[in-house]
Amino acid sequence: MMKSSIDRLIRNRTISIEKARRVLGFVPKYDTRMALRTTLAHMMSENVKAKMLFGKGMVKMKNVEKYIRERINRDGAILSIIIDPVDYRTEDDAIRTAVMAWKAGVDIVAVGGSVGAQGDLLNSVTKKIKEKIDVPVALFPGNIATISPYADAIYFMSLLNSRNPYWISQAQTLAAPLIKRLNIEPLPIGYIVVEHGGTVGWVGDATAVPRTKKSIA
Repeated sequence: MMKSSIDRLIRNRTISIEKARRVLGFVPKYDTRMALRTTLAHMMSENVKAKMLFGKGMVKMKNVEKYIRERINRDGAILSIIIDPVDYRTEDDAIRTAVMAWKAGVDIVAVGGSVGAQGDLLNSVTKKIKEKIDVPVALFPGNIATISPYADAIYFMSLLNSRNPYWISQAQTLAAPLIKRLNIEPLPIGYIVVEHGGTVGWVGDATAVPRTKKSIA
C-alpha cells in the first residue's frame, strides 16, 4: 500500500465514519491509524510481507504468485500489461500509461522489454510506478540486465521455442543469484513466441509458431 493510497484511505474513511456517526450513531472500534496497524499486522500474519516506506511512498509486495492464483480462482484470468520505457517519449509518459492501466483495472503492471530497458531508466520508471499504484509491479526481462530492486517480482521466463539454449535456461542461471540477493520474487513462466515474432523473436532467436497452427503451441 502506497503513502498516497493510505492518505486516500484515511480521507475516505474519515468521511464515511462521520456520515455513519451522524446517521446511525456508529462509533468505530479503531481510529484510522489503529485500523491501518491492525490491517498490516494481519498482512504479515498471512505471509504477505510488506516493508512500509512512508517517506518514499512505496511498499514491497510479497507472495505475488499467491495473489495471481487467487485472482485466477476468483475471476478466471488475470490481465497484465507491459510498459517498455524505451517505447515512450519520456519517463512520465510511461508512468502515466501504467497509472491509467491500473485505474482501468489491470491486475499486474510489468516493466521491461527486449532492448534497452535497464539501468537508471528501468530503476526510475519501476520505482515511480510503484509509488503510484497498488497492484504488483513485475519485471519483464529482455536479458539479465533487466533487473530492478524496486520491483515486486520478475517474470522468470524460459523462451521455449528459442533455437538458442541461452534463452531457455542459461540467462536464468546467470540472473538467479542477483534476483535472490535483491529479494525479488521469481514468477516461473514458459514463454512462446508466435509469428511474426517482432523484436523478441529476433532477439530470442525463436522459431515463431504460425498463427494458423495453434496445435503446435
